[in-house]
Amino acid sequence: MSNTVVYSAFNGFPGSQDTYDDDSGAEIPILPDVNLYNSFNFELKATSVAARSPTTQDEGAGDYSRSSNFRTTGVRNGSSTGAPNGGNYYNGIHVARIPTRMYWVDDQGPEGNAICQSEIGDWFTRDVLAKPDGQGGGVEFIENAAPAGTFLFTFNTSSDGGGDLQEDSHSFTVNNWNTLSVKGGYNASVFCRNEFGYTNDYEGGTYEVKSLYELPEKFDNLYKFIPDQREFTTLTFKIKVDWALAVHYGAYQASISSSQQNSVLSDMGYNSSGATGTDTHVITHVVNNSNNDYNKILNDLLNDRQRTPEEQRKRYNQTFVETSANMQITTPSKIQ
Repeated sequence: MSNTVVYSAFNGFPGSQDTYDDDSGAEIPILPDVNLYNSFNFELKATSVAARSPTTQDEGAGDYSRSSNFRTTGVRNGSSTGAPNGGNYYNGIHVARIPTRMYWVDDQGPEGNAICQSEIGDWFTRDVLAKPDGQGGGVEFIENAAPAGTFLFTFNTSSDGGGDLQEDSHSFTVNNWNTLSVKGGYNASVFCRNEFGYTNDYEGGTYEVKSLYELPEKFDNLYKFIPDQREFTTLTFKIKVDWALAVHYGAYQASISSSQQNSVLSDMGYNSSGATGTDTHVITHVVNNSNNDYNKILNDLLNDRQRTPEEQRKRYNQTFVETSANMQITTPSKIQ
């Protein structure tokens, strides 16, 4: 069965034999781990292979789940290559999903504007991840332009021909398609689960929030700060790959009837040789927490966002004597 796959220089085709360790079964990630603030530049590509749904595929992958990323399990879900239903009938027939465009999915989350989610459920937008914070320069998610022109795309298939594995290939002349890039350096927003307690009203009521983004721009007094000390966070992204079907009937090309063509395509889940569609792939990116500058965060909050006593008095319309020079101290009259 033909499917699109997303890959990089660090992982060939997810689930294929060259991307996992034979002894442990651990799968190589598509994107390697990075440290918070450190710069990187990775390119992601798409292609088509004769295989079952890859481990990255969101729809049809079967046993994929967000919690089953390589960092938490270290085990690949598996994939195999072969013609649907097997048999000599499919020998030499090539049905390929040729990618036409790949792009980042950035309309996720409850507000429809997020590009990824962490393992604990936090959603992040492009804008949040792109902001420099003094140490991390921010991350860009880029759709690179497709090169002009066409190229010769070779599609390999294999099938069970009476107990023997039959392999064949065909080359299609197709338009170039684009790649994606993720580059920059993650800022501290990905480790946003800091716990804060603060006061912010005249009555002295206390409030608690779990991220810097929930903390008011100004508050009266900070009484609790528990920093996010996770060793790493796993960010989950979605990538869509648009495709158009390319079909070659091999030795049958001149003799296979329309009804036989339709039967072959139907067995493979297609209505016609001109079918188009979109595959959604899920990839993860692990960011190691190298941030231990919690004192700086605390000092920035106290110096820049916590109101001074004078600001609090003015806010609540309280007036106090400003200096002791204006104060007159009297003693009670002696009782006769």
